[in-house]
Amino acid sequence: MNKLPLSTNENQLWDNRIDIIKGICALGIVGVHFAGSFIGRPGIRWEPAFFVGLYWNQIFTFAVPVFIFISGFLIGRKNYPSTPVFYLHRINSLIPQYFLVCIAWWVLFPHAGFIQDLTWDNIFIRLFYRGIQGTQYFVSAILQLVLLAPLIRLFVEYISERFHRNSVFLLAVLLLLLHLALGNACFKGVLNYYYYCLPFSPFWLFFFFFGLYTERLLVPIYKRIGFIAPFLLLFLGALGAQTYNLYRCSTPEIAGLEINTIPFDYAYSRPSMLVYDLCIVGCLAFVLVCRSKTTPLWLQGFRFFGKYSYEIYLWHLVLLQYIGWGSPANMQLCEKHPIAIIALCIISCVIISITRNTYDILLSIFVNNIFLFFQSIKRKAIFTKDH
Repeated sequence: MNKLPLSTNENQLWDNRIDIIKGICALGIVGVHFAGSFIGRPGIRWEPAFFVGLYWNQIFTFAVPVFIFISGFLIGRKNYPSTPVFYLHRINSLIPQYFLVCIAWWVLFPHAGFIQDLTWDNIFIRLFYRGIQGTQYFVSAILQLVLLAPLIRLFVEYISERFHRNSVFLLAVLLLLLHLALGNACFKGVLNYYYYCLPFSPFWLFFFFFGLYTERLLVPIYKRIGFIAPFLLLFLGALGAQTYNLYRCSTPEIAGLEINTIPFDYAYSRPSMLVYDLCIVGCLAFVLVCRSKTTPLWLQGFRFFGKYSYEIYLWHLVLLQYIGWGSPANMQLCEKHPIAIIALCIISCVIISITRNTYDILLSIFVNNIFLFFQSIKRKAIFTKDH
């Protein structure tokens, strides 16, 4: 897998941007689940807390598509000695923490419905396809895409050599059409959204492929027409799609007074959201390709969350069971003062990030001390032998 040649400064800037994007998405995911839960709370329909939950839930639907795009983007720019090493590295970064959080759910919440539904007949598909807990479909989708990555690279190289060097554009178009077709079929009920959208790797394959070949797909466009025109076009597309979506979701005369009639479900397959997610990912891809020399200072704070975005994704629901949904006082505070919803989302990210950072520091100290201990034993042995 070829690595993109970058200078040291450019490489550092590239890493900073990716951490910032991942950090924004991590905070967004927490809000999608926590803030979004206020959409269905009785007694607050069409109240401020309801709208905070609705807007956050809908605006940050781009988080999962962006995470999948970034996963492909990073894989496309790293060197691995061999395919087995690639698999070992990627699986080791995904599976152990995923299993740990699954065990935590089972130990801490044994009476939860999704734990009670586990049987020997469905445990494999729940672990590696749908997720033990509903939001963990992302892990299985990423795992499927990671397993496909070397095959995708080999296939692209083959058709580029045998047919045309720009065949990657045709493949991107075909995968985009597949994404739209699956999304439309799930939206119309032809396919089951919870089997053929959320955990289904072919549905996400376009974003992953786009990440793998961002440079090859966008640099020709960037060189010909620049950054501003395509970025603005995509941004306006995202703005228009989300404005239309929020108008329909937040207007009682359209959505209906009852919560079960509000069209906010099927988050990734509704036509307006398909357009929205594609435009947002396109905007971010152009941001990465343009290689600007500056990153806004106010975005730097998201870098800390970005470094631990996977941990935030896995553990935020466990934490929120205690400081969010499991705390009547905090929930009442959020209903009365919706700003508390945003505060709890940020606090959750901070707690998880600091916990993981502390663990990494302590582990590093422990490993260094063990290394120094054995080094001292070795030096003593050499000294004794010499004297």
